Amino acid sequence: MAGRTSTSVGVGITITLFSVTSLTFLVLWAIYFGKYTGQREEFNQLKNDTERYIRSTERNNPAVSALADQARKDGKSLVGFMQDRVGGVMRTVAGRENLSFEQFDAEVKRVVGSNTAPLLSVITSQAGELTTLEARVASADEDRAKASAEVDRVRGQVGETQRALADENARLKRQIESYEGELKGYRDGVASVETRMSDAVRSLESEASERARKDRERISALERENLILVDLNAKLRGEQNKNLLSAQSEEALVDGMVLATIPGGRECVISLGSKQKLQLGMTFAVYADAKQIKPDPKTGEYARPKATLEIIKVDSETSTARITSEVKGSPVVKGDVLANAIYDPSKVYRFVVFGNFDTNADGIATPGERADMVNLVEAWGGRVVDDLAGDVDFLVLGEKPVLPPKPGADVPIEVVQQYVRIEGELQKYDNFYRSAASTSVPILNQNRLFTLIGKK
Repeated sequence: MAGRTSTSVGVGITITLFSVTSLTFLVLWAIYFGKYTGQREEFNQLKNDTERYIRSTERNNPAVSALADQARKDGKSLVGFMQDRVGGVMRTVAGRENLSFEQFDAEVKRVVGSNTAPLLSVITSQAGELTTLEARVASADEDRAKASAEVDRVRGQVGETQRALADENARLKRQIESYEGELKGYRDGVASVETRMSDAVRSLESEASERARKDRERISALERENLILVDLNAKLRGEQNKNLLSAQSEEALVDGMVLATIPGGRECVISLGSKQKLQLGMTFAVYADAKQIKPDPKTGEYARPKATLEIIKVDSETSTARITSEVKGSPVVKGDVLANAIYDPSKVYRFVVFGNFDTNADGIATPGERADMVNLVEAWGGRVVDDLAGDVDFLVLGEKPVLPPKPGADVPIEVVQQYVRIEGELQKYDNFYRSAASTSVPILNQNRLFTLIGKK
């Protein structure tokens, strides 16, 4: 009984101790679990806070490690170290430590604009430009100093010139005053001379009036005598008219005649050949007789020939000609005479050719076509000269040069020179005409010349 009681007590004590131990363990576990849970939460919070400033992937970055070591040497945290460095950069670049990155970007864009180059490159470039500009400014200052010195020098020269001009002006003024005194004396003398001259002029006018009266009386007497002589001369000319010889003009001289016509063709044989200096291609006007070769007294135009010929074969004393044109009903026959104002077998005619001509038959006469007329005359044995001298046989005048409106004062010098040249040619044209008319040199225009040489 006692033994079982002792055993039961021991078991109860054991169970009690086990229960107390279990309870203690449970309490301790609960206490430690609560601390573990709090520390875990605190760890997670600390981890999250750390991730805000540096992530685990960035801790192993060599650059970050170098910054951390530098911060440790300075006794600062990495964030504090970076904050100081960023503040220093902001202060250096923008002048303010508390400048945000957005504000910093805005300031940079305001300064450099849309330039995307690195800031140091932009600064270096602008520094180079600034150096260049400073050099230009220095050069400009140097040029300005030289210009200022030159201005001072010129001012000195101007001052000297002005003083010299003032001295010369004073000298000229004194000289003019002296001349005025002399001029007054001359004026008084001239007035006295004018009085004497007026008296002499009135005397001379009176004498001249008397001489003119006597001359008019003598002229009247001479006119009466002249009328008597003219009447007498007319009577004598009427009596001797049959003995007078009328000279034939050079352009109307007959050069040859038609010897025969070739039947069945528009050809004929003429009395001129190589001995008479005839050339292939020469043309002739054909008339029935020499009396028809004269100008119309009203129009000045020569009578139209009955036909025109062109030389197609030249023999020694005769030639064969092709009939290039022929008046209907008036054929070329034996005995017709030939005329060409340029050609003459025994002499060389001298021509002056001047004016505007229309040799290409386009209806426009130009100065340049004068060369064609010159070539035509020279090709057929004539000689063209520039001046209307005493040995000239014909004056060939084209159309008058057309004088344009007189140029104003503001036109180019070339236009003025052209006007002066044409004005001189127009004056020369009129001089040629008057001189030829006064010296009886035959005047031919292009139509008259072509008519007389048988050229269309």
